[in-house]
Amino acid sequence: MIISGLAVGAVFATSLGLIFLFQSGHLVFVPFRSARPTAASPAKTERHAHAQPADDSARDLKDAASCEPRDRDRDRDRDRHLTLSRGSTKVDLFEDVTDKVRVPVYRIPTPPPEPPTGAEKTIHALTSPASPPSPSSFDLPPLPTLSLPPVAHRHSDALHHARRKFHSYLSDDNDQVRWTFVSESKGTKVYTAVDPANVMPVVKAVAMVDGFTPEELLSGIGAVNEKCLWDSRSETVREIERLSATDCLVHIQIAKQFPLAGREAVTATSVTRTQASSSSDDNAGYAVESLSTSVVDPRCPADSSRVLATLHISGWSIRPIKSRSGTAPSCAVTYLVHVDIGGSIPGWVLKLAVSEQAASIASVSGWLEKFGVPPYAVSMPWGSASVADTRWNPQTRNWTAELRASESSATVLLHIPTSHFPKGAEVRLPSRSSVDICHVAWNALPAHYNLQKPASETSMVLIKFSDSETITVEVIDGSSTKGSVSCNGRELDIVTLSQSSSTASISSTSSGEKRGEMVGEVVSLRRTDIMEKKVGSSHRSAGSSQITVNPNSSLVLRNRDIAKNVALIMAWVMISTVALMVWYVAVLRIGAIVTPWACNCSCKE
Repeated sequence: MIISGLAVGAVFATSLGLIFLFQSGHLVFVPFRSARPTAASPAKTERHAHAQPADDSARDLKDAASCEPRDRDRDRDRDRHLTLSRGSTKVDLFEDVTDKVRVPVYRIPTPPPEPPTGAEKTIHALTSPASPPSPSSFDLPPLPTLSLPPVAHRHSDALHHARRKFHSYLSDDNDQVRWTFVSESKGTKVYTAVDPANVMPVVKAVAMVDGFTPEELLSGIGAVNEKCLWDSRSETVREIERLSATDCLVHIQIAKQFPLAGREAVTATSVTRTQASSSSDDNAGYAVESLSTSVVDPRCPADSSRVLATLHISGWSIRPIKSRSGTAPSCAVTYLVHVDIGGSIPGWVLKLAVSEQAASIASVSGWLEKFGVPPYAVSMPWGSASVADTRWNPQTRNWTAELRASESSATVLLHIPTSHFPKGAEVRLPSRSSVDICHVAWNALPAHYNLQKPASETSMVLIKFSDSETITVEVIDGSSTKGSVSCNGRELDIVTLSQSSSTASISSTSSGEKRGEMVGEVVSLRRTDIMEKKVGSSHRSAGSSQITVNPNSSLVLRNRDIAKNVALIMAWVMISTVALMVWYVAVLRIGAIVTPWACNCSCKE
């Protein structure tokens, strides 16, 4: 009797589990449709699969969008085709979509067709109330130049003068500057040079930093709003205005230090990128420079409670060098600063200021080692887009930035270190914007971009947008697995980009190791909500220029993490079975107590 009860309980629990998965959307029934066209039947190859909506809610959305009763013939008339190209061969991938659906289109590169596999692919259709579906692709910029020419603004002359002075200080051929060695601590050598016109000397710190690329170090140095996190001297740092894609206006408040009053400075800051020559191919990349100098600007009036400091020059030069450890990248870092903090200054304060300025390199690298490299974005080419008002909170793991294109369109490569996001990262973009986004593998980026591989495990996300809008990007914790990337609630597959054509491409194989091959999707966000369509295994038949899509008659787990769903089913079954066993034992116990009592009562009567 107990075995029968357990069997009934298991069946009941399994039924409840399946009902729960159906209701939650984790499990979807896809009806069987055998549609395998051949070259001899062109009529059938034109329509080789009819993907039904995943559930009733998707069908209701379809009916509401068309404002017409359900009619299979009318739905068929509104079908659209997803056209792919492999060289001169056209590949027509059928998708059942309404006028409210926009399908992202991929281009197949020129390599020969791969052997068929049974891998399943998921193609995401995006609703677009503005226009019917049309071919589109994710075209990477050809990158003819390393960076765009600087854009003139009201502080261009000040930055140009400071840059020339910065390079003259770093030049070994400058006989007018005599550097005096002061000290060496933790691998950082400190030098000073006397400036006859100022009390404060010019301070130069030189160090070799291991474990970071120039871009990763710049993510801590160049992020204006994050300077307070590693620089104890700065009380507040604010980006007042974005002057150009590479320049900005910054207001700095320096903390009070006995016996000195608080200081402030208004600076123009510029970040530039130059080609680096490295003796190691693995560490080839770009050298970056961050430069600041004091300016007078009406947007930053003087604070009467603080002394105005003059920052003659403050610059960072970060160059990639051959790895000293064999695996981790290495950088040669030079920090140069010349500041007049204003007022009369005791001698011991001057020495303290010099030592604090020289410790900036150790402060940045130590902060990055402790908290990890924050997310950062790089425009391609440099200067085609501005990454403004970046903010990073290592406690809440929240990163935000504003992207603005300085050209007709811009492409930004977003680096998301996976160490900060153990459950993956969620990229949030405005729902009312026209943005192309894809999660790209590192080895898929074109070699002529000459990018240096990040030292830490990093998810790479390409974002393409136009100059007609400012895009606010937010990166937060995801809800999937480490290394995954989602956009507005939908997980993105990893895409491999064609190296020859620099165009997003799709392949008929499931392996993403080879260059020029794509496994995943390029997503076009077109002022819309997202719908998902499940497409069965796609493969290529000999003698035919069509891709065959055959949805199988089965219960399809919408979540790609099948183990997670199986564990969910088993957990539900076990919990329900245990609950039924407890209920069954409780009923038996109550029956054992109640039955004698009832018998005694009947006997007394």
